[in-house]
Amino acid sequence: MSRLYLVRHGESVWNAARRLQGQADPDLSPRGEDQARALATALPPHLPRDAICSDLRRASRTAALLGLDARPDRRWREIGVGEWEGQDTDDLRTRDPACWRAWRAGDFTPPGGESGQAFRDRLSDALATLAGDALVVTHGGVVRAVTSMILDLPSDRLAPVPPASITILDRGQWPRLRGYGLTADLSRDTPD
Repeated sequence: MSRLYLVRHGESVWNAARRLQGQADPDLSPRGEDQARALATALPPHLPRDAICSDLRRASRTAALLGLDARPDRRWREIGVGEWEGQDTDDLRTRDPACWRAWRAGDFTPPGGESGQAFRDRLSDALATLAGDALVVTHGGVVRAVTSMILDLPSDRLAPVPPASITILDRGQWPRLRGYGLTADLSRDTPD
């Protein structure tokens, strides 16, 4: 049995503006930097120090603020959202709620975006290269997708994880969820 620690990056400037990011590369917001610093003080001391991170700035900056020497790997990027990139999430939900729900469930691909199956295949490939306990600094959609894959749950059954949070999973013959979306500030609002 090996343990997988998945850290979602801190709030980005696009998270703060409620814009869908996908594989766009905005920086962390000042609040996101503070969130990452706070998470660094709350993480267990026994975490693997040899970490991996998405190659996007918001993940690599979070890893640096956590004090990790993280190796970038583009397979840990967020799902590509094509023409939806940069759009206001509230507008997308209001304009076509059925497509939004289908996309969240992995059953719809925005024009020019990455399909849910291609996304899961990319993550399966990344997971297959992990040996032993591993720490990955990545994105919210990745955390939900990997959690659903390991636990064999539909991803739309999992709530989004908050920025600067950690999810802990046991992998192997008897997978188990140890913690989901844990932050340094347990009084925070749950994202929708």
